[in-house]
Amino acid sequence: MSVDLEKAPDDGSHRSSEGDHYHKPVANAPAPSGPSVVTDLRVLPTLALAYMLQTWDRTAVSFAVDHNARLFGRSHGESKTYTGIYYLGFILCVLPTIVLLPKLGEKTTLSCLMLGFGAMTMIQAGTSSWAGLAAVQFFVGAFQAGFWATIVAYVAAVYRPAQLGLRLAVIYGLGVALGSFNGPISYTVFNHLSGSPKPWKDLMLIEGGVTLAFAPLLLLLLPRTTEASNFTIGSAVKTVFRPTTAVFAVIALFLGAAASSCELVIYQMLKTLSTDSMKESLDAVAVYTTGFVILLLIAISSDHYRERSTHIAVPLVVSLVVLVNLTTVYYIHKRASAYFNAYIISTTVMMAPLFNAWYVNNIAEPAARLAAIGIVVGSYHVGDLLGWVAFWNTTLTTKAGSSGGSGGGGGGGHGSKRAETTTADDLQGLKIACAYTAVVAVAVFAQGAWLKRVNRRQSTGTKSAAIDAVDRNFD
Repeated sequence: MSVDLEKAPDDGSHRSSEGDHYHKPVANAPAPSGPSVVTDLRVLPTLALAYMLQTWDRTAVSFAVDHNARLFGRSHGESKTYTGIYYLGFILCVLPTIVLLPKLGEKTTLSCLMLGFGAMTMIQAGTSSWAGLAAVQFFVGAFQAGFWATIVAYVAAVYRPAQLGLRLAVIYGLGVALGSFNGPISYTVFNHLSGSPKPWKDLMLIEGGVTLAFAPLLLLLLPRTTEASNFTIGSAVKTVFRPTTAVFAVIALFLGAAASSCELVIYQMLKTLSTDSMKESLDAVAVYTTGFVILLLIAISSDHYRERSTHIAVPLVVSLVVLVNLTTVYYIHKRASAYFNAYIISTTVMMAPLFNAWYVNNIAEPAARLAAIGIVVGSYHVGDLLGWVAFWNTTLTTKAGSSGGSGGGGGGGHGSKRAETTTADDLQGLKIACAYTAVVAVAVFAQGAWLKRVNRRQSTGTKSAAIDAVDRNFD
């Protein structure tokens, strides 16, 4: 049964960098308590599971290809086209979803989107040609395009600004960590459960069916928000031309590219280091679970100190150091160090929720905030595609070879030989990941420095220390 959730009084931290669309704080006003723990228990696990299912449906075709399924006779390289078609729908349909959001409401929109991509995932199992599967992939991307943007809008409508970082981190990080279990699940379906000659279809039926069953629960479990928004195309255009929105959109572009390329670097490393598909899948679970824990610690600190830019940029710089090191040292010869490096790089993949909280914190007016979410999340999706394209020609360093039974000692032979040096394509991918990560780290530091300067200027002459503590941007 759904209930209304009145948003907590604003604490004055919603203030745009241009000085408009903000709420004036009241001196000596008691701090609002915000939503209760009961609300957290309803909202956070529900949205995390929803995001997990989105991740599963998104990667269904990829896991089919990874398990050497020749989709309608297509080779592994040709099957990459499916991902490109998915991204086309993923990028084009973000803003249309945001336009519909005020009319349907956040939780209704989330439920409808889940029904859409869950149904599309199941329909993929019924396709009988490459063209049919490619067409359905477009619609999977279209329904998933605005899903994260809608989650951000919902959380921003429910929670106070100082609570956004941790809440978005829990939803995103837990969703990604649980989503990584799709590897072991797909391995089990392909190798043990399915007796079908096309087990990838069984995988899509299972994952799409679970999504369809879960989608209506969002209407029951999520509280209804009462925040109204007069979102229009005009407000979106006005928001686009605000300098701060444009800067955040550019940063989002490079952050999406850095996160996507780092994710593919991790994939390469685990594929090279693992001895079989199941070990690779379990390694991925460990890597992204570690990244989730690190993200939680960063988010707690960021909310506590009301600061975003340094908390985002420092992990990016650390990841950059690791990536640069990987371009000079072939990691297969130092396995323990390689796994540690993968754990560190995973923090870059996890930075999206803190970045979303950063720009949302600086916009209080609902229509402008919705427009900014659509623009910035759409830009992040474009960057995600750029990071993936950079690895289009990358060949994994696991080279199939003649092992001929030469095992040598306790289980040394695993049916393939490892490359002894980093391949040119691998090195190219690492360098591109370094470039994207370096650019976004510098941009985040620069934007944070500018917002800090704005905060100091706005707080000059303020008599009340209490007002000065709350009436400022999240920098």
